Amino acid sequence: MSAYGLIGLSLDHSFSPAFFRQFFIERGLSNHSYSSIEIKDGEELKRFFSTSISQYSGLNVTLPYKEAVMPFLHQLDPIAQSIAAVNVIKVGTGLQLKGYNTDGPAFLDTLKEWDLPEMGFALVLGNGGASKAVQWALNQMDYTYSIVNRGVSKETIEYAHLQKRLVEKASLIINTTPLGMYPKVKECPPFPFDGINSTHKVYDLIYNPEKTLFLQLAEAKGARIKNGHEMLEKQALLSWKIWQQAE
Repeated sequence: MSAYGLIGLSLDHSFSPAFFRQFFIERGLSNHSYSSIEIKDGEELKRFFSTSISQYSGLNVTLPYKEAVMPFLHQLDPIAQSIAAVNVIKVGTGLQLKGYNTDGPAFLDTLKEWDLPEMGFALVLGNGGASKAVQWALNQMDYTYSIVNRGVSKETIEYAHLQKRLVEKASLIINTTPLGMYPKVKECPPFPFDGINSTHKVYDLIYNPEKTLFLQLAEAKGARIKNGHEMLEKQALLSWKIWQQAE
């Protein structure tokens, strides 16, 4: 039996478990399993890596542990090292653990298929692990961007200080925060939607619900919208490719 799983805090409505269970059924991989591994805090995460890691051939990692798992790994893929966040772990011979990030490449692939202007400007909402993957992808496209976040920081703009002219300048706006994710579907980043028009493309990494309040409000202003479902499928397939690589 080859066991895989998803590490995270709250996984009731996560994408990966259902995706991989169906994936294994469709390919006749009856000796493969995929489980949700809910971990409540850092101490429990540490215990998992010390006592349970040997049960798995590979893992996905989601909020809030994409950065927290890194000290437990023996090696990082160059992309994961550049992004400084891990969402895929390969368990190798002798329990050697290597971390990867497929969020960045998967997001980049979806952008390439969305007919964006070259060398544009983007606004990135949030500054966590998912945001770092998005920033990596934007750098590959030679996009400039500003990060919008709660709180004061030298690297970010507060929502309250985000000016309409900067919103109008952006060709792409990406929500990397969990605001609006099921079941809290009435939540939304405090974004100034008055600056959005039909020239904008607005991307929310959330896939459940299919159309978050953030996307609804952007679409009402004429923007073209995209949710995170396609990106999640792409990153899951990249995870599988990594797990199947020969050492």
